[in-house]
Amino acid sequence: MAKIGYIRVSTTDQNSDLQRNALMAANCNSIFEDRISGKTANNDDLF
Repeated sequence: MAKIGYIRVSTTDQNSDLQRNALMAANCNSIFEDRISGKTANNDDLF
């Protein structure tokens, strides 16, 4: 069974490296990443 990982950081100051390393250590076959700002998250066009 494939393992799929998901990374999300909500500001440009945040770093996804720790999350990515943890998912790689868990042998995830695919890793998806979202980078979204609080300003963008409040955009009604996304919903």
